[in-house]
This record gives sequence, structure tokens and C-alpha cells, in this order.
Amino acid sequence: MNRMASLALFFSLTLFCALPLRAQDKRKVIIDQDCAGPGGTDMQSVLALINSPETDVLGITVLTGDAWRDEEVQHTLRLLEIIGRTDIPVVPGAVFPLVNSKEYIARWETLYGKVVYQGAWNYAKGHSVHGPWEIPPMPRNTHNESRQRRCRAFHDPHGSPIPA
Repeated sequence: MNRMASLALFFSLTLFCALPLRAQDKRKVIIDQDCAGPGGTDMQSVLALINSPETDVLGITVLTGDAWRDEEVQHTLRLLEIIGRTDIPVVPGAVFPLVNSKEYIARWETLYGKVVYQGAWNYAKGHSVHGPWEIPPMPRNTHNESRQRRCRAFHDPHGSPIPA
């Protein structure tokens, strides 16, 4: 009988302690991401957290990663504008890495060999390279614009097609 009372007390205490855990429905999250965009995996992870019913995104900090910080901030702000979540603050972080530098990487390469991937410093073929203070224009989605024109042709209230 003493054992049954101990078990009942244990389960009661466990249930009592677990109740406050359920009270917090959403996790408060600050996203710290390099936000390379406009549609890469970085932005997809940001979207997943923003749209999750289990998270409450308090803000997004953006730093230099695959591209320079200011370009990535621009992509993040555009993403938030597209999804209608301009209420989420975006805070720019570090422009340059806190530990490595272009000179350090060059010195490392002379000792150990080529570093294939260098983030924003990457001089890969087919990718335009620009400095940290230059922001290239946002890419235009001409496919989406032509699709919108086609949709308007189907939804014209007067029945006459709108030329695409």
C-alpha cells in the first residue's frame, strides 16, 4: 500500500510540474541568419520559422555570409514585405567576419591549399563579385509577372481578354 501511495504521489507531482510547460504555446525566437537570397535555403528556413504555429519570431539579425550583409538585409526585408510580416524587426549585424579576414584566408591558402568556398569573398565563375557597400538591384521575376498578366486575362469582369 505504501508503494501505491508513493507511485500516486510521483505521478501527481509529475503532472503538476508538467502543466506549466504546456502553458507556453509558442517559443519566442530571434532568428540569426545570413539570409542569402532571394530564394535559397536560408530564406526557406526563415519562412519556416515565421510560419510555424509553434514559434513567435521577435526579430531577425542578418550578417555577412554567402553574400554581403546589406544585400542580405534587402532580401530579408523584401521577403517580409511579400509575406505581409513587416512587423518583424530586421537588425543588421556584422559586415565583416569577427575572426577571419581576406588576408587570413590568403595566408592560410599558402600554407594548406585552396579554400574552395569563401562566403561573400567567393570568386566563383558565373557569380558577380561586388564589395560590401554595393547593393545590386533585386532580381526581377519576369515569369511571375507574365503569369499575373495571364491570370488577369481569365478574371476580366467584362469578359474581354486582357492582352499579355
